[in-house]
Amino acid sequence: MGLALLGAEIILVATGLLDWRTAVVVIAVVEGALACLGLIAGATLLSRYRKLRTDGRRRSAALSGAFFYLFPPPIANAVRIEFSVVKIIFLGLIGRREGMRLGDEMVPYGKVAVRALLTVSATLVLGGVAVLAFISQSVVRYVAGGLLIYLSILTGAVGLAGKVRPHLLNRQHLIIRWGVHQEVCVSLSEIVDARGEEGDIRLSRSHASGEFVVPGVGGRPHVVLQLANDVDFPVRRGRTLRARVIRLPVDEAATTVRDIMRMKEEVS
Repeated sequence: MGLALLGAEIILVATGLLDWRTAVVVIAVVEGALACLGLIAGATLLSRYRKLRTDGRRRSAALSGAFFYLFPPPIANAVRIEFSVVKIIFLGLIGRREGMRLGDEMVPYGKVAVRALLTVSATLVLGGVAVLAFISQSVVRYVAGGLLIYLSILTGAVGLAGKVRPHLLNRQHLIIRWGVHQEVCVSLSEIVDARGEEGDIRLSRSHASGEFVVPGVGGRPHVVLQLANDVDFPVRRGRTLRARVIRLPVDEAATTVRDIMRMKEEVS
């Protein structure tokens, strides 16, 4: 912003539309205000980053959370989703997993849903291309075609998220993920019991009973985790839900339970 203002003032001064003294005063005031705001934002960013690191977040997750903390919630959420969609598509194209480090084990989920969503995404792309290619020149053509292609990108990102963002298990934590950016890190020492279950779970009933159902559980195998203490889980519109019971979607419930208990025994 400062550089853009400086460039505009140079043009105005060169054309005689603005006195150079006025230009100096304006740029000094604006740059001073931006410097103060930058210092405040930097201090807030550092403070939030340290807090998130203390809470157990990884460096990348803590930095991301601190950065978006500076934005108003609606804007931060929209920007975060757009960044996450681009990141997921990029990682999917190069065959990488998000935030996976040495010692982490993947806990895959949503294999069937991934295929279905990618199929829908491909269908939407073909529909958008067909609209742009065969409908006569009009505003409707570009709006409908662009909307279909945009929806295909979002659907593809949600589908790829199941592959790019698996749950992660290591000797210290179980990292639970859902959507294109949500995740919660649960310490293995907090898990007092784990068991596999089948069947559909109604989200509203589980929330009311103090359980957190990780989105995407319905009708698929899931692991029920009993925690020693309450953990805050993000839900809609910036709200959180405190819960000691988690229903976690997985592709192989029995295998996941066995891996969690094995990790706990190795740590103890």
